[in-house]
Amino acid sequence: MRLRRLVLLVLIGGSLLAGAASWSRSESVALVYVTKTGNKYHRVDCRYLSQSRIATALSDAVDGGYEPCKVCTPLALHKPELKRTTSSAELAELAPVKFMRVVDGDTLHLLVHGRDESVRLIGIDTPELHYRRGHPDYPEPYAAPASDYLRRVVEKRRLFLELDLERRDHYGRLLGYLWAQEPGGGDLIFVNAQLLRAGLAQLLTIPPNVKYVERFVLAQRKARNDRVNLWEGVVIPQPVS
Repeated sequence: MRLRRLVLLVLIGGSLLAGAASWSRSESVALVYVTKTGNKYHRVDCRYLSQSRIATALSDAVDGGYEPCKVCTPLALHKPELKRTTSSAELAELAPVKFMRVVDGDTLHLLVHGRDESVRLIGIDTPELHYRRGHPDYPEPYAAPASDYLRRVVEKRRLFLELDLERRDHYGRLLGYLWAQEPGGGDLIFVNAQLLRAGLAQLLTIPPNVKYVERFVLAQRKARNDRVNLWEGVVIPQPVS
């Protein structure tokens, strides 16, 4: 994952995030398996695949109504759930933007005030999808599912961008909080926090952009407690006193 200048790693329940990079699983392709008669999707080595085994994309399995097997615990795509009720006045303070394309799990292109902008989501860091010098192992585990999940959350919804104190990073990308809303209206989904809740991102807080850090902490804690995706079986070292 990217090394950023002046990184503030937030302690969650007395645990250090620094040890979370050693994931226990290595899937980078969102592929799962279903059976002819069941309603669950599975990992390739699940014992429930002894009678039939049908390979399918994770997103197709979710769209087809399949649920993750509780025995083999395959990759999970959580339905967006981190919402807030937003008044018309609050909505007016957010900048409406249009989805262009996803770069990876924490970066995407949006049409902002008529201009194609690369936007880096504040407060999160997802596994690297594309090759960078010094990172020979790519894509990293869970990079493809994180990218696919971001696309699924934003591509058919109305989007609104919120900025914080620092507007751009040293790459020139906009830094923002992204909110998604169904076309017909309703509550807003907090996209940054949703990726944390789905266990497809880790908390990465860089001052002065700390407006929603408490909310991010809660979202990641929930993912860790549920042991989903990045947090499945991960043992975080305790801080040394």
